[in-house]
Amino acid sequence: FMAIDRLAALPPAAREGLLYPYSSPANRIAVDAFVRDIPMTKQHRTWAVLERLEQDLEILRNKPVQIVWGVRDWCFRMECCRRLQSLFPANQTRYLSDVGHYVMEE
Repeated sequence: FMAIDRLAALPPAAREGLLYPYSSPANRIAVDAFVRDIPMTKQHRTWAVLERLEQDLEILRNKPVQIVWGVRDWCFRMECCRRLQSLFPANQTRYLSDVGHYVMEE
């Protein structure tokens, strides 16, 4: 399971709950569609929507923000964290050096 290094260390119910949505190819269709909808270029159909959302974050710019970041995340890497920090300069960031994608579970 690529998102959690310590999957075996989780309680059985938590492990089963995380794996269940991926138990068959039919159950992975939505995840595949979600990943395909992540815009990588300006030509992608959702690029403009995400760009507009990011611009709208300006209204929260000076609000205090707590960022809790799993440093070992294979998907949302440190450059993503730095981007959030730049959007919210009043942030306080807590780095979890031994945590990956599922911050709450790990």
